[in-house]
Amino acid sequence: MAVTEVTFHSVRAYRSHRENFALSWLRVVELDVVRVDSESAWVAELKAMQSDDFPWVMNHYVFDISDAGVLEVAAESVEVVRYWGE
Repeated sequence: MAVTEVTFHSVRAYRSHRENFALSWLRVVELDVVRVDSESAWVAELKAMQSDDFPWVMNHYVFDISDAGVLEVAAESVEVVRYWGE
């Protein structure tokens, strides 16, 4: 299992919901060091959901933030993450 440490500078949360996925979103503004598992099952699921309507599904990584839940963030952008722990 490939695990890499990644550092972000901050995290500020905002929420919006896509009915199709019923998920909450966070905007990355401040975040401490996290560990990412690039071979997680979440990654496979996100790639499987990828379509022309939701191209952001491609190339995502999963971040496990202690016991607070699981964050998933686009590899090409740390601006938007999906929170799975609410």
